[in-house]
Amino acid sequence: MKIPDTQLVADTYDKLTALEAKSGPEILTDITQPVVVICRSLEILAEGGFRNFFERGLPLQATAEAYRRIGATTIATVLRDLLELFPEADVPTDYDQRMEIVNGLYRLHSERIQHLEATYESASDMIVHQLAAWIRAHSYLFQ
Repeated sequence: MKIPDTQLVADTYDKLTALEAKSGPEILTDITQPVVVICRSLEILAEGGFRNFFERGLPLQATAEAYRRIGATTIATVLRDLLELFPEADVPTDYDQRMEIVNGLYRLHSERIQHLEATYESASDMIVHQLAAWIRAHSYLFQ
């Protein structure tokens, strides 16, 4: 019997984060890491959109790459377009610097950011299904 996509993704994410907590982030492979990165981004974006994403300091480029790896190219493109709004396409790691730039971006590019958020939201419904397909395609690594 096939496990529902949402349950498969949640169970896999829980298993991977427990493994990561026990052994460190280097335990994640190029196949397992996208599941963790995407699940974290989904939680954070659901709590407060892109602003929350930046407040929490998720790596934008790595997150875009994780979405691209599982075939979620629309969301990967949205995140890359968002990255391009930053000076020299570089998101500072320092919270205060990052948020100063983010606040400026929201003032200067609010319509563009709203459009990107709407595009993200319309495409995000398929993410759980794409993650489940990724997990099933690589099931030998998730056991």
